[in-house]
Amino acid sequence: MSKHQHKRQGVWRLALAAATALVVPAAGCAFGTLARPLEPVGATDHRRQGREHKQEASAHRAMYEPTARASSPLPFGLAVVPNINSGSSDIGRYEAGYSMHEYNPTSRHLDHAAEHQTHASEHYAAAQALEEYTDARCHTFGPTERTQCPLIGAVAAVEAVANGVRLRLAPGVSMSATVAHMQCHHAFATEQPTDGDLRCPLYLQNLEFLSGEDGHSVIVRSENPDVVVQFRRRSEATVGTAPRSDERATASPRR
Repeated sequence: MSKHQHKRQGVWRLALAAATALVVPAAGCAFGTLARPLEPVGATDHRRQGREHKQEASAHRAMYEPTARASSPLPFGLAVVPNINSGSSDIGRYEAGYSMHEYNPTSRHLDHAAEHQTHASEHYAAAQALEEYTDARCHTFGPTERTQCPLIGAVAAVEAVANGVRLRLAPGVSMSATVAHMQCHHAFATEQPTDGDLRCPLYLQNLEFLSGEDGHSVIVRSENPDVVVQFRRRSEATVGTAPRSDERATASPRR
């Protein structure tokens, strides 16, 4: 498989996964299972790479000259089959030679242009799928709120549970608003993996958010033990951490 083919398949898998995640329903009391890994390439980078491929496609199309012509030799061989009833001296004779093939030497640029255009379309599709994935989970949050980590200043204690952790929320923190914001921010982290508050534990993969049965905690689970360990460590680091001043006024979803 060529480098371009491998890259193309990787980009398309991302777009397909993101689009599929839009229609996965939440199960039970879970507030949605975000089963996709956080990709190192976010929507912004996909659009940038899409523009670069589009520019490459235009450059290759500009190098195509419809009237350009060149010739190359095509070898051939001619054998005369012996005939025992013939007295010809050509019996068994073999001749080798070549003919000239005419072609357009710039036509390869059209192939390159088509390939780059395909890559561009795939990157744009992946960016759109990531953005739609975030919009579906952040429709009650504004652009600024999407970038803010809902756990900074909201977690009073972290407890280990099976395949995850329980986040005991600080007094006065709404469980439902926090879960909704967690779901949104995790989607945002998937869309823009290098933006936002990187202190946030939600910059991990395969996280599932559930409401606590006590009405004042959030259970976060993952099937990946390594993700559970990382999330627990990062969550413990947020205990007692106050939100930035620009986060205090926008810590809950709009109604």
